[in-house]
Amino acid sequence: AYCEANIAEGRWWTPFTYVFVHASSEHLLSNLLGLLPHASRVHASFGEWWLPIFFGGAAVSALDTSSKRHQAAQSLSAFLQLSEAAPQVLAPAAELVDGVTRRVASWIAPSLARSTVYVGASSGVWALMGTSLCLSLEQ
Repeated sequence: AYCEANIAEGRWWTPFTYVFVHASSEHLLSNLLGLLPHASRVHASFGEWWLPIFFGGAAVSALDTSSKRHQAAQSLSAFLQLSEAAPQVLAPAAELVDGVTRRVASWIAPSLARSTVYVGASSGVWALMGTSLCLSLEQ
């Protein structure tokens, strides 16, 4: 599995190998269903170069920590959001609290992102899907 702590502890290979670990059999099956058609199309055009596209996409995604921190802040502030559930009378106060919550979440997010563990091949599959789409547009 990939997490920033693995990199900090010297496990430099985890941005490439986390694609082999999946959260469930359904997760693995959905990645395989996405992988097979797109990998075969990219392989037909680039041969064995589909592998660096797959692992490169996975590594770039794993190392994109700024978006992970932003995603962690959004998830935390969405979880703590009051304005949608508040009665109309309390809406202004709830929006004020939500603004503070968003700010606090952006401060807390870096520590959340460092402890987040990522598994699965989805990012590599998306890299192949993007390449496959470019090949389709070329024709």
